[in-house]
Amino acid sequence: MERWSWVVLGAALLMACDDGSSGAEPPDAGADMAPGALDATLDEGAVDAAADGSVDMASAMPDALPDATPDATPDMAPPTCDWPAPRLGESPPAEALAADPASCGMPAYSWLDDPTLGEVVDRAVVQRWSAGVLGVIAAGAGIEIPRPLAYDVVVEQIVYVTQDRGERVEATALVGWPQVGEGVPPPSGMMALMHGTVGVSDDCSPSDSLEYQALTAAIASTGYLVVAPDFLGLKGRGAPTGFLHPYLVGEPTAIASLDAIRAAGRLAADAGACVTPEPVMLGISQGGHAALWTELLAPYYAAELQFAGTAAVVPPSDLVRQLEKAVSQRVDATFNALALLVGGGEWYGLGDRLAEVLQPPLDTELARLAPMSCDDDADFDVDADDYPEPGDVFTDLILEPAQMAMMAEQEPWGCVARENSLLHTRIARLAPDPRPSHGVLFVLGERDGLVDTSIERDAFNELCEGGWPLTYLECAGAGHVDAAQWSLPEIFDFLDARRAGEAVEGGCMPSAPVACRGGPM
Repeated sequence: MERWSWVVLGAALLMACDDGSSGAEPPDAGADMAPGALDATLDEGAVDAAADGSVDMASAMPDALPDATPDATPDMAPPTCDWPAPRLGESPPAEALAADPASCGMPAYSWLDDPTLGEVVDRAVVQRWSAGVLGVIAAGAGIEIPRPLAYDVVVEQIVYVTQDRGERVEATALVGWPQVGEGVPPPSGMMALMHGTVGVSDDCSPSDSLEYQALTAAIASTGYLVVAPDFLGLKGRGAPTGFLHPYLVGEPTAIASLDAIRAAGRLAADAGACVTPEPVMLGISQGGHAALWTELLAPYYAAELQFAGTAAVVPPSDLVRQLEKAVSQRVDATFNALALLVGGGEWYGLGDRLAEVLQPPLDTELARLAPMSCDDDADFDVDADDYPEPGDVFTDLILEPAQMAMMAEQEPWGCVARENSLLHTRIARLAPDPRPSHGVLFVLGERDGLVDTSIERDAFNELCEGGWPLTYLECAGAGHVDAAQWSLPEIFDFLDARRAGEAVEGGCMPSAPVACRGGPM
């Protein structure tokens, strides 16, 4: 939900990673740099970094990195790599969902079974980062890196084919390529990185942000091939999407993310980088919700993929109870609830019915402001002081069910929350992954002021009862952003163990808050 400082987190990620243990060989190193200036700028505290604290990032970046090639003579062809073709799930529940996924009164549609899903239709290099410059970023953020960075990185922005409500559409993503060179072995694994709240329109695309490009590069510098999808409706390149980002709506977010993974896998195979279709996934806040939904829908929509492991950090997994609190009380998440009603409501065909749930002038103003507002707080540049009480924001149609803890029964707006809550959706988790190494790390912050931790503690237990292979971690004293940063050592230990095939120990055992290793001592 709330976004953290991408660069500070990107540098912090480097504290806990295994150098050169995973990733992919680079794409065509001769690709042109993308034209045009980037709109976003790096976090000020992490940009101006050097030994004396005064070097600007733009001047620290090299004009180009040496082209990196596999360990082969120039006239040798790259190795042949296989990447599986797109495949819908074949179980009766998967076939039933693919044939009729519509809910909450939407017009009927079915998922496309199309071999071109994940096909890359456009790509361009947007940044080239040396490992040394990425180290400068980390130093500027005050992060102590326990080992040298192994990889220079090329970051591409790609446009790829996905689908939405049974129609072919295009979406964008970043792909971070570790550059292979002398003494730097070609890695083999992929990480899908799920972003936090940025807004609900194409103008808010994370892949256009220099901060997010730096975060992608920071992880790739440790050895992962990183794919960082812009969620549907946040397109950063090419023709506009044509509709708002369906904020916190599971299906379109998961489908576009799974097709982004397919796209990165295809590119890697074409480049002779033999990446396995067993990625790990990291999502924080809104991205944590996205990661859980991507885990849920993978066996339905992308049966050829098997996630090795996932870390979902401060996720609003019980969207019904989180929305009930955000509507019935004026809390930090109240404006995130507005983003769900505006962006998610449009996806469900409710965009012209906002007056049912929002008081004037919000019922008309938010539809106008949403495409122009890009921020971490999903507040659409509305002054919260003008709406001090829940009744100033919401109508009784949604306020009363929220106050009575009956949101899940309200139609159709409560259905939007219900169908996108991991606890209430009609989509069941399919048969558990037989691999004892597969698991999901569920991370919370004890003092999270945005995603209610008590609600998510209960959600953890209910998800475990529903067959989710969860491991619990709650960072003592951590707020929403703190939990993401402080838990990074545990996150990467967990993902490394999943990739190594180690069995999950102590799964589905709730525990008291602990001092997370990346936090203050």
